[in-house]
Amino acid sequence: MSRERIASVNVGAEAPVVLVGKEKKLAGATALIFGGQGSIEVGMGKELLESPDVQEFYKRVRKISGIPIDEITFLGPSKKLFSDQKITQLAVFALNHAYYIELRKKLEREPDFYAGNSLGRINALLAAGALEEDDAIRLVIARGRAMQKACRKNPGSLFALTMPEGRDGIKFQDIESLASDFREKGIYIEAVNSDSQIVVGCLKEKVDETLEWLKQYENIKVTPVKSAGIYHSIFMQPAVPELQKGLKKVKIKKPTRPVIDDLTGEPMIDPEEIRESLLRHLTNAVNWKAVVEFLEGEGVLDIVEPGSRGTLSRMMKHKRRIALVLFAGGTLAYIMSRRRKTAQ
Repeated sequence: MSRERIASVNVGAEAPVVLVGKEKKLAGATALIFGGQGSIEVGMGKELLESPDVQEFYKRVRKISGIPIDEITFLGPSKKLFSDQKITQLAVFALNHAYYIELRKKLEREPDFYAGNSLGRINALLAAGALEEDDAIRLVIARGRAMQKACRKNPGSLFALTMPEGRDGIKFQDIESLASDFREKGIYIEAVNSDSQIVVGCLKEKVDETLEWLKQYENIKVTPVKSAGIYHSIFMQPAVPELQKGLKKVKIKKPTRPVIDDLTGEPMIDPEEIRESLLRHLTNAVNWKAVVEFLEGEGVLDIVEPGSRGTLSRMMKHKRRIALVLFAGGTLAYIMSRRRKTAQ
């Protein structure tokens, strides 16, 4: 296979990645992963509308939701796309699935595992056959509406805490101890992305105090994350009753392949286990690190992420035993850090 570089992916100066190779043939154990709310921006994936299948899907979303989500996603404005959780989550879910509609035409066999980060787990459940398309759309609408109410009641801010490679500082491996220390200051861990990055949140009125307190960790980079609240924390408790009602209206089936729980890193097969986890998902921190460790332990060789941003792949770029594959521009291509000379 040719190793020539074919495209650059704009994922920010901190974690540049490039695509290499004109076409990636998947071999061995494979996982398909879906990103959450950090994986979208206005206009992303607009080329997908050239597909009649994608057009039909967006018509279906509009009919069920009453929202012209394709226009908002591809034309903006950005303020409208991110103004309401119901709109933002529906846009992310729909774009993820639009990429998947085209990606599955490229796959010669079904992936061995599915996983999704935060909202992306609904995409994973849909791709794995645990949800029908209409039910998935309705579930996303119910989730977004419920979380918007919680965000209004408990407005908050999120920050990514990143440890530069080779530095000493916060030991992200000892999450339980760290979470206890943070809670005393009104700071809550919302996600554990890797050994070198976690996401924390606090209420709006505590932002200045939180940022000042975090200055004691000199080697930690603190980056604001676009959000309306502290997702995956106790501050989402007001969303639980409404999502519970929404889940009762949705039929969940046994997936064709295991879907990895991004709370525990364990495979889910049982429909009732999946239903219960979807509810717990609101008020408990995402543990993407555990998902990746599970996939490594199962001998997964290729992890495929639909979309051009590569949000989840950036978190895993240090994994040397797994080939990261991005589906963008109709092509399955390797991802690698610019520090590497060859692809995995």
